[in-house]
Amino acid sequence: MKARLASVMAIALISTLSLVPAHAAVKAGVTCKKMGSTAIVGTNKYTCVKSGKKLIWNKGVKIPATKPSAAASPTASSVVTPTPTPTPTPTPTSSALKTFTKADVAPHNKESDCWTYVDNKVYDLSKWLPEHPGGAFLVLVMCGVDGAAAFRDHHKSEQDNALSIYYIGELK
Repeated sequence: MKARLASVMAIALISTLSLVPAHAAVKAGVTCKKMGSTAIVGTNKYTCVKSGKKLIWNKGVKIPATKPSAAASPTASSVVTPTPTPTPTPTPTSSALKTFTKADVAPHNKESDCWTYVDNKVYDLSKWLPEHPGGAFLVLVMCGVDGAAAFRDHHKSEQDNALSIYYIGELK
């Protein structure tokens, strides 16, 4: 478990460090070069996403600014440090595993309460919805239904781990 957490933290750190040079024009809708690359401008973090056949910067997600220490220089207040990713909750053992039916998942079909299932695993995406780099509307189509097709249309199987922190049980 510690090795898995360390690898997740390393990936998060690497993705944070792969920022775009300051001279590049980074604002929503402007063309970018590498899908998945990120840039922090002011208090917003932008991600390069695919829109149709083009790669563009998304609308950006506000990141909280950290307060400088008392000994910090006056210019340090302009530095923004992203908040760390929360530690994922361990997957329950089979004896404690919750199971859900499609009928159990179906009522969770709105922005404030969004459940989906992918490959017979049930996920609560309610907290992720407003933070999704491609926009909440891409996740809303998965709420209350089988989200496998929508998820696979936009993500490779290597990104299945991103779902693991939202895992709540199995589909029976």
